[in-house]
Amino acid sequence: MNNQKAGDRKFYFMVAATVLFNMPEADDQVSVNTATLNAMLTHDKDVFPARMLGKAQQAVQMQLFKKLGEESTKANVLDVTILNVMNLGYMTDAEFQAVPEGTQQTEKKPGKLKVVGGAAPVTH
Repeated sequence: MNNQKAGDRKFYFMVAATVLFNMPEADDQVSVNTATLNAMLTHDKDVFPARMLGKAQQAVQMQLFKKLGEESTKANVLDVTILNVMNLGYMTDAEFQAVPEGTQQTEKKPGKLKVVGGAAPVTH
């Protein structure tokens, strides 16, 4: 799958997923968080076999760690739920990366994902 030359065509897939993870907090408390993310994968065929699902889960986790930045070392991934797999088409890297006509490509500084505290526990 990765033995392709730069000009070779391949199928591009975008995967949308929700990641459930926890982060340790002070006083032995742990918060449970979710993040909805996407990732790109390529394949030489127009199919998405089970092994690609594993790669999709890994790719989404890598997106989570990238967004968490320095906090990523504290994150413990509990589950990854694939929400959708979309076939974007059969194209070369250049075709996929092409800027739409009439637009200018500018680099945007990536935002950081922040973990926020949850609501206070409910007591009865």
